[in-house]
Amino acid sequence: MKKFIIAALVTVCTTSVFAEDYFLINGKKIGLQESQKSVIAKLGKPKFVDGGGNLNWGNNYDDPEITASFNQYGLNTLSTSKGSVIINGKTITIGKDTPNTSKPKVQHYCEGFDGGNSFRQYNQSTRVGAEGEIYISFGTYGDGNTSNKTLMSKPIESIGLGYDDPLADFSSPKCNH
Repeated sequence: MKKFIIAALVTVCTTSVFAEDYFLINGKKIGLQESQKSVIAKLGKPKFVDGGGNLNWGNNYDDPEITASFNQYGLNTLSTSKGSVIINGKTITIGKDTPNTSKPKVQHYCEGFDGGNSFRQYNQSTRVGAEGEIYISFGTYGDGNTSNKTLMSKPIESIGLGYDDPLADFSSPKCNH
């Protein structure tokens, strides 16, 4: 009986710890390992499938509102320009939160600035998942004249989820952990 109770407690605690990180898009929760069928049931039929096989929602082919890719395990990448994400029980909302306001919510993160004369971007990423294997990133963008300080105060424009480090191509990302 004691072993059963301990196993039940471990299961409940483990499930609740890893079930916290999810996207909230159009009022629908989308978890990190959802099946393609489940995501379509929640978001509706995609508007189009691009050349790489990604599902896309939104009216603009060049800049869809939501893009999702899947592998044999379920959702592999998700990026969106609307909605919010819940990380460690804290909500980060596109169009409302800025890089400055998101930092205390995620606690551990890496950040980087990139771009040149015509385009500047700021990207912040944090690792989630059982072993920190999943990256959630937040981006904001400006023209070539936009200062780093200004980018930090602009509302977040996109949120992405995936297994690849979104800052891998940035010249010198900084981490606070």
